[in-house]
Amino acid sequence: MTTFKNIKTLDGQILDLHIPSHSDQNIDAGGELLLIPGLIDPHISLGFLKNERWQFGVESAIRGGIATVLDIPSKDSSNASKHGMKHKKDDVDKQLIDLKMPLHYFPYVKGNSEHIENLGTQKDLTMGSLILFEREDNPLDDKAWNRIFQIAAWEDLPIIINSNNENTWKNARFKEPNESLLEKAIYYAEKQNTRLYVLNISNKDELKLIQGGKESSLLIYTETTPQHLFPENPSQADFLWEAINKGTIESIGSGYHVDEQEQERLIWQGANFDFLNPIFFLPRLLTAYHEKKVTLENIVRLTRVNFHDIFRLERGDKNFILIDLEREESVQRVSKNQSYKMVLKGWPEYVILGGSVFKSAPGSYHLDFF
Repeated sequence: MTTFKNIKTLDGQILDLHIPSHSDQNIDAGGELLLIPGLIDPHISLGFLKNERWQFGVESAIRGGIATVLDIPSKDSSNASKHGMKHKKDDVDKQLIDLKMPLHYFPYVKGNSEHIENLGTQKDLTMGSLILFEREDNPLDDKAWNRIFQIAAWEDLPIIINSNNENTWKNARFKEPNESLLEKAIYYAEKQNTRLYVLNISNKDELKLIQGGKESSLLIYTETTPQHLFPENPSQADFLWEAINKGTIESIGSGYHVDEQEQERLIWQGANFDFLNPIFFLPRLLTAYHEKKVTLENIVRLTRVNFHDIFRLERGDKNFILIDLEREESVQRVSKNQSYKMVLKGWPEYVILGGSVFKSAPGSYHLDFF
């Protein structure tokens, strides 16, 4: 049993937390560690299981306090048929057990014409987060679009689209020549009364379309990532923070893709990381809290609570993070044009998943297990 004494909650209470673990330990937080729920990342791509970076991606997610991932399929993945989906989820779950990493894993399923009629049968595999239109998919005609949204409405599942892929949909236009992917998805969501979840919101035009959909009583939810929230010129993201605080943007995901090497990097403790590595996901948001851009309560809503409505997730799991709000770490941000030091304030100290307690090992990629 691991006992954390004198931990702090969001409402200011001080309490003790008892976690079954592999060894008996008592840790007195002295009222300095904050307890919040484990995070849900709706926008991460861990790549192929046999890729050597897959385990690194999983460890990075856990170190960042992420308890549940909704995995975006890589190019040429089998996330289309029910057989392919089940095979992948079974393999990943087995690997996580072997690694003793109780991360909750659910894959997105690709929306395409070949397997449209089977979409509803995969509901149990995806936890309700159903259909992702990605740039690798073949263009769909209007009949196929209509059928996908129709089935999703019948099964009470959201349609997932990535608004960052507009330039890849030149062959998927309909109605007016300049109609966007987002406008097209809103059209069918209104027609079939389907929930819609939009990844990668990054500009004011998208927000205007989404706000219009909300005012028309469309069940439309949105996500943005640190790529958009933390540009080199912070003022460029002010409109996104305003949309977050107004509730127009309901969620934040890491946006991390294991297989994509970004030009922008972060150097921390002598190691080189992708800019969107989830290790830095929560520290960035906590730094934004210290800068008074967002409240702690809203961070919890954006990274956990709101997903219960978006994906109809069950409540009440036993996954938590213990955060040191005052811990500061220097990180070197390196881009194509410049390099400079920044300080991130607020870091996960312990991550509790499925009864296991993890602590990041200083100076290491890897995790300490209790």
